[in-house]
Amino acid sequence: MICGRAKMGWQGGEWNEWYLLFDDGSDGWLAEAQGFYAINIATEVPMQYVAPTSDVKLAGRLDLTLNVGQIVSLSNCQLTVVDVKRVACIGTEGELPRVSDMLTYILSADLIGRDGTYGCIEIHDRHPYAFIGRYVEWEELNAVNFRQFEGWS
Repeated sequence: MICGRAKMGWQGGEWNEWYLLFDDGSDGWLAEAQGFYAINIATEVPMQYVAPTSDVKLAGRLDLTLNVGQIVSLSNCQLTVVDVKRVACIGTEGELPRVSDMLTYILSADLIGRDGTYGCIEIHDRHPYAFIGRYVEWEELNAVNFRQFEGWS
């Protein structure tokens, strides 16, 4: 079941993150960007990729020690860092697991595995989060009762 949505934005565009509640009571996210979908769940943060920031103006905050092309281990999967960027939550609706301050910057690194595995490591203010999952096709979602727009396919 979809419970809520966070609209995320960065310098190069926007995407949606839909908060999901599964039948077994666990939760996760469906990321929707540029026609691609990825379902992921929270996992243990690999702290070797998180460090205190070196920016004096941001004392006490955390930074990611990741670079594009770097191979990282997340939930026993080997993934490649495909981007590291600053993003912001630009809108929300419904129920979400945590309140996000609008327009507060989040440091985010997207990770991809050879087999369609998707991962993400994020820093929200002073708190690191990690997610692991996989890319899915629209048909796999078995979506029902969604609004269709005339002229959209």
